[in-house]
Amino acid sequence: MKIQYRAVDVSGAEAKPQSAEKWFDFVATVAGAIAAVMLILTFLFRVVTVDGHSMVPNLQHGDRLILTDVTTHYERGEIVVISRADDDPLVKRVIAVSGDTIEFLRNLGVEYEYVSCYAVGQENELYCFHQPKGGGDAVQAVLQKACEKADVDMFASTPAKELIVEDGKIVGVKVNDADGNELMVGAKAVILATGGFAQSPEKLNKYTNMPWIGDTFQPPIPGLQ
Repeated sequence: MKIQYRAVDVSGAEAKPQSAEKWFDFVATVAGAIAAVMLILTFLFRVVTVDGHSMVPNLQHGDRLILTDVTTHYERGEIVVISRADDDPLVKRVIAVSGDTIEFLRNLGVEYEYVSCYAVGQENELYCFHQPKGGGDAVQAVLQKACEKADVDMFASTPAKELIVEDGKIVGVKVNDADGNELMVGAKAVILATGGFAQSPEKLNKYTNMPWIGDTFQPPIPGLQ
């Protein structure tokens, strides 16, 4: 029995549908991968850029981070992003968690009369207000006593005007004393602390999830806005 072989040309019209199908599969795969990445970055993670030098040496200015958006519970030491409506987000590290300040003050001797909690339609948030016995004056007195016990130097009427920076590190602060003289105070660490905005209806409206509070809240002490 004689077997005959015949060559078949597959480079012509018969090959085109297969090539088009492979191209379509490739495009669909790439589009699906891009869509998956976009969904993950939108709902699970976010890419942020570090702006500033406050996180040095762990994070440098310009570093890019991928952070998760799915947690509502934060641990001490974690890096978080603080969203701001009218500005770029802040990248910071958690150094204290809920209740740390209250526990710290209680250990120093501050007594609390009652706690009020509010949940005004916000998701996963609960506002709690601890009312110290004797108000803010009592808290200040306890803190001052603790500072004196620890031999902390305190300077009243001495506003800070400028940070002293050497080689990218903060090494002190420039201040004006009560007579207006400029002084340079060296320090191993500088903590920038500000007052709250509980006395400002405008800021309460702008920065809280309770827009009605600024319209109904009346500052108890004139000038503390």
